[in-house]
Amino acid sequence: LVVQCRRFWYAYQHEGEISEGAQAHLAMAEAIASSDAAAAEEGAEQLMRYLARFTHRIINS
Repeated sequence: LVVQCRRFWYAYQHEGEISEGAQAHLAMAEAIASSDAAAAEEGAEQLMRYLARFTHRIINS
């Protein structure tokens, strides 16, 4: 499944808002670096929401 997700991302990455995904990654990384588990979890959830919206938009277009 991971391989298929990665292939999907590489095929359609230019159709997403890369800055939104990058911001979510940054929030998660900064929270991990500062040992803030709650903020790291929120960053991960933010990233997953972005990826889900991105995927649904591609599939439904």
